[in-house]
Amino acid sequence: MIHPLSILADAPRTFGDYNPENFDREFLGPIRACDALARSRNVPAVELASHLAHPTLYQFLNSADVRLTKPESFYGLALPLGGAEVSLQDLVRLYSALANNGELRPLRFITRQGITKSKKILSPEAAFLTLEMLGNVPRPEMNCADGNHEARVYWKTGTSHGFRDAWSIAVFDHYVLGVWVGNFDGRGNAAFVGRTAAGPLLFQIIDTLRAMWREPTVPHEPPPGANLKRVEFCALSGDLPNHFCTQRVEGWFIPGVSPIKTCSVHREVLVDITSGLRVPVDDGTRQLRREVYEFWPSEFLTLFERAGVPRRVPPPFLRDTGSELASRAGQKPLIVSPSNKEILLVSAKTIPLSAKTDGDVREIFWFADKQFVGKGAPNQVLEWNALAGDYEITALDDHGRSASYNIIVR
Repeated sequence: MIHPLSILADAPRTFGDYNPENFDREFLGPIRACDALARSRNVPAVELASHLAHPTLYQFLNSADVRLTKPESFYGLALPLGGAEVSLQDLVRLYSALANNGELRPLRFITRQGITKSKKILSPEAAFLTLEMLGNVPRPEMNCADGNHEARVYWKTGTSHGFRDAWSIAVFDHYVLGVWVGNFDGRGNAAFVGRTAAGPLLFQIIDTLRAMWREPTVPHEPPPGANLKRVEFCALSGDLPNHFCTQRVEGWFIPGVSPIKTCSVHREVLVDITSGLRVPVDDGTRQLRREVYEFWPSEFLTLFERAGVPRRVPPPFLRDTGSELASRAGQKPLIVSPSNKEILLVSAKTIPLSAKTDGDVREIFWFADKQFVGKGAPNQVLEWNALAGDYEITALDDHGRSASYNIIVR
């Protein structure tokens, strides 16, 4: 579904009755997948987990011999945020699988214990990319300045519900190290935060091990024969750059697996020099200049606005210049709500209408069959007083691009 530089939304989101929050109770808006993992952003994790199927996260953990005591319905979408109790031994086994190219191996506690068969739970490519992302997590602030800070550490922290315990796990050199901090009777303590309690202890052990048994630093390279490619991406959209993308960054993806498309955020438009407004075509009657603007989907523009991050959005069209030409380019609306084809109205009196639109859209016009329902800004939810019946819902933007969706209201 993603590659490390994919853009995800860290924003308030409701999943049925579940409203996940981040540890800091804040939202960062659009964020790269690698940064969302490094900064432990909860909502993007839940959003991705909600789309997993065959296997779901619960089924994946079962296949990795992590035996959860309750049925899948008990955990729901709290599972990716630590909604189940897992032993430190299981966590170490799982992180070891990342270091072993996706192969899960039983832990051995004594040297004469027999070696049992390993199990492939991830592709070598997925294991490599996940470790790469974990290698971008910055070290915790520590009083001591010892240790080799050049050699990479691939690590993560966790804080349990109610501050009952804190943990941290790292893959480095040829070790996997797990640290747990807590009370044996399960009493919570506000100091039991993974990054500030378990993280510094983890790095003290790592630095001590590296000081005692110095080993040559080995770069983290893809396994031999892996289907991985390193290419340039647009630094803003996380897509393959077009020739208008000036900021670029290198990253990995899995050819034939990772979602890859050419950036549609950066586009060149014609601007009337006198008014500063956009025109669709050069008809020779005005002085024009070519400028590149950002065409973010409406949901991302709203998130940028909430986060206080200004974006270079295109100016509106100059009046009476034929903006219908814009409908031939750009993205048509994507209806987000209603999302079900069959809607049962019981306690709710209205049906919310909302859509994602292209970055140059100022208004959406809503229709139920041929009847006009109302209009609103792209980030606005319109409430529709619907009667029972079959409808074709249409969202029409102010450039003439439209999308339709058939529903049944009972």
